[in-house]
Amino acid sequence: MPKKEQNKLFAIPQNQNKLGILFVFLYSLYKFTRGLIAIFLYSALTQKLSNYWFYVTLGLSLLFLIVLVFSYLSYKNFKFHIDYKNYRFVLKQGVFSTNTLDISLQRIQQVYVKRSIIHRIIGVCSLVVESAGSSDKEIEIKALSEDKALALQQELLALKAEESSVNKELSNDLLKEDLNENDFEQAEDSLLKNNVEWTYKLGLKKLLLLGLTSNYFRGLGLIIVFISTVYGQFSQFVDDNAYWKGAEEYLEKEYTSVFEITLVLVLSFFILFGLSILVSIIETILKYFELKITKKKESLEVEMGLKTNTKWSLNPNRVQIVTHSSNPLQSRFDLHRLQLALIGSDDQVKKNSLIIPGLTLNKLLQIQNFLFSVKLEKGEFVRMNPIWLVKRLVIISLLTGGAFFLNYFVGWFRIELLALILIPVGFILLILQIFIFQRSKLAITPNFIIKSEGVWFKKRKYIELFKIQAISVHEPIFLRKRELVHITFHTAAGDLRFNYLPKSYCAQLNYLLYRVESSQQAWM
Repeated sequence: MPKKEQNKLFAIPQNQNKLGILFVFLYSLYKFTRGLIAIFLYSALTQKLSNYWFYVTLGLSLLFLIVLVFSYLSYKNFKFHIDYKNYRFVLKQGVFSTNTLDISLQRIQQVYVKRSIIHRIIGVCSLVVESAGSSDKEIEIKALSEDKALALQQELLALKAEESSVNKELSNDLLKEDLNENDFEQAEDSLLKNNVEWTYKLGLKKLLLLGLTSNYFRGLGLIIVFISTVYGQFSQFVDDNAYWKGAEEYLEKEYTSVFEITLVLVLSFFILFGLSILVSIIETILKYFELKITKKKESLEVEMGLKTNTKWSLNPNRVQIVTHSSNPLQSRFDLHRLQLALIGSDDQVKKNSLIIPGLTLNKLLQIQNFLFSVKLEKGEFVRMNPIWLVKRLVIISLLTGGAFFLNYFVGWFRIELLALILIPVGFILLILQIFIFQRSKLAITPNFIIKSEGVWFKKRKYIELFKIQAISVHEPIFLRKRELVHITFHTAAGDLRFNYLPKSYCAQLNYLLYRVESSQQAWM
């Protein structure tokens, strides 16, 4: 049943904030011009467009005008409202053709508010509505005032909860066909009794510690990708540059011995490692700046981000997989990370994974207690069959030996240099596989599936049994004689897989499936 007439704040179709014209203009201009930035930089460096600046300016002016008209029409044709009678959220948009999105409030999985740097400069924010069964977010209203965005977020979530409550009561024949207003006032009051129980903020000091103790290899990877991209864009300019050629000739002439080459490699590694730490710190600040967690009676609100500030409102039913992770350095500073896999379609799994870093162990346990319907239990862990480790060791040995064998015929590198690189790397990989094998474990308790893994970043994943939607058992042909299988637990937010288990372990799955089927708890 709909709310009272005076509370229907979004019953009439309405536009975004008027500043949305400016936001859509800047956003569209960015999308149109980002592909041309590399061309303009290259042209400016090589001075190949010096005789065509008049035409370039004319073209940019025309593009500016087209984008401005497009932005105004987008703003005028963008309208949204709530159909209170049928519990639906409706949006119409389009410049050359009209596209109408009509979503049942029951299908809405998440409503969150986010603000990019442009949003904050202009003074507006964006509201995103995600629904089940969609590969992309269905609705994004890109320019609302913060008050209006928060009001719409609360209205949608409250109406979704109200419809669920009403449908449940109707299905049990507990309500008459027409309900009086007092019933709805009581329902609204119960939704509003969502007082703040505690808040947690991540300070700048902990944020810097996170950056210093996070994944350096990711930062190193970003640097390598950046250098490769820049070189790919300006390779012709670099190859023709006299300074670059002089540097190459100097290195080839001065650094010829194994010791000198090793010294250059070591110095290069430390420089890249230092840069990767810097990149890690910057990335951490951009993602998690001003992280704030607010625990309410029935929800957990999470807000974070400098580049794009995003605010989520979570309830336990949306969270399907909970992952607790930390490394030795972060554990020493009492910094722990929670990763929450939220309900979404297959294409949304990565996008619907919310990471909350920098939690103290006490606060992490408080959040876990809120997310889980029962207390965590200890279980008996099993490891993968040792054939997994043997297979990995053989593969690494064959690849290392194959590299030496190929180099013998091709002659890409000197044998001393190749040995200096491959032998330490191969040894490290062998040790790494041993640690991976020892720390990969699975346990099934009366209420949870628990998977433990990780070498440096130790992870422990939890799935409550009633949230499991299916279980797959795969028996590869090369493992049949050994009676080993791969088991996958499927949820609405992704899968949890464990390999090389004995086939006899499947007997436990029958009891597990019985508990899943007999559970009265809703998985979402």
